[in-house]
Amino acid sequence: MTAADVAKVFCSFIRSFHDERDPDHDIARLMLSRGPELGSQQFMNCGAGNGVFIAEAGHNRVAVHQAANDGYRGLFVICYDG
Repeated sequence: MTAADVAKVFCSFIRSFHDERDPDHDIARLMLSRGPELGSQQFMNCGAGNGVFIAEAGHNRVAVHQAANDGYRGLFVICYDG
């Protein structure tokens, strides 16, 4: 998956998050909502969503994920509300 592919997926999630009529609205809300605190504050200084970390920047909410494998590092931060 390329960076452009990830951006397309998240653009779709963001549209679904804001559109209650979208068939994927509930899934997007679940993914982009904070779950229980299980150590994400200490690890990333963020809340945990489902598959991404959730951070607040002023009035904005952002989805954050850092990727790390042997020889690979990546990071995305996407503002989805605010």
